[in-house]
Amino acid sequence: MVSDESNGTDQHPAVQAVRCQLVDRDQDVETSLPGGLPIETPLRASQRQKALIDRAADALGRNRSDFMLEAACREAAQGAVVEAVNYNSAGQVVIAGETAAVQRAAEAAKARGAKRVLTLAVSVPSHSSLLKPAAEKLGERLKSVEFHAPRIRYVSAVDGKTYSNPAELRPLLVKQLASPVRWQDAVRGLAGTGAQQIIECGPGKVLMGLNKRVEGVSGVAFGSTDEPAAFDAALTATKGS
Repeated sequence: MVSDESNGTDQHPAVQAVRCQLVDRDQDVETSLPGGLPIETPLRASQRQKALIDRAADALGRNRSDFMLEAACREAAQGAVVEAVNYNSAGQVVIAGETAAVQRAAEAAKARGAKRVLTLAVSVPSHSSLLKPAAEKLGERLKSVEFHAPRIRYVSAVDGKTYSNPAELRPLLVKQLASPVRWQDAVRGLAGTGAQQIIECGPGKVLMGLNKRVEGVSGVAFGSTDEPAAFDAALTATKGS
């Protein structure tokens, strides 16, 4: 299913973003096939394909569904730009780029078993390589900015790593403008620092919901400040931290 979701943002006709939720194609397997073909034949082929995909994804340090979506983008590009730009949670990825290529990638994602493909209204293909010219201009402006060591831990969504050296911050800010947001890696990075509470600040609870679905994170409580009661709970949870 493809549906439009408007967030009040003026959409540029040349760029588009789509959020994809993927599931394994072999989750639902028919028990009988027409034409007398034994069910074991395609089932073994499907299992073999899954094993090969899993092996390739593991070698690249990628979730299987993320790996499949990246393959869909490469297949759909055809000389244009379409890329994964937000790795939100296991199986939920946002892709962005030139409109025709994004639409082809959305179809390719559905063919690979995407459970839901949702078109997002955007005016800028954020975190894609199309933003490299803007990143270069940002880099020029940041040359005059003096950076200091962060007073609290800074975990970058570019790679999920912790940074404290001021010399690393400027190029990192430039890089993040045209690089995908690896939100799962960032949450794992925060948990890896020993964080016991991860609290979403601001309106809404979208990130809190995503955080709870990040694989490989345990012993961490997630909260938000969406409502007065939640804000009070967040303050109470962080006392003494």
